[in-house]
Amino acid sequence: MTIPYPIEKFNGINYPKWAHEVEAVLRYEGLWATTQNNDPRPSALALGEGATKYDLYREVQAWRVRQERALGIIKLYIEHTLSSRHISENATAAEAWTTLASFHDKNLDIWDDDDRGYY
Repeated sequence: MTIPYPIEKFNGINYPKWAHEVEAVLRYEGLWATTQNNDPRPSALALGEGATKYDLYREVQAWRVRQERALGIIKLYIEHTLSSRHISENATAAEAWTTLASFHDKNLDIWDDDDRGYY
């Protein structure tokens, strides 16, 4: 299988570089919000009063596709042993990203989302 972006897989010691590069891919693919809890699962209430069951179904399916794509990108660039150790089978993209960051991002407490990447 050809990996679409030339990023070194996360191996347990290259987290800062890996996270920066995978974040860039996720942003380019329009999936960064999915990893940041800014893409909640659609609900009938959120869709509004005139929404039909079909509208909700379509929105939920689109949300699932975004989740799968984002999670696939994250997992594709992680050594298998680390992926299976840190990311559960039922994890969302945001849960996977947060779990990896909590274990490996030494600067987690100093980053402000608005400032990340501008240093």
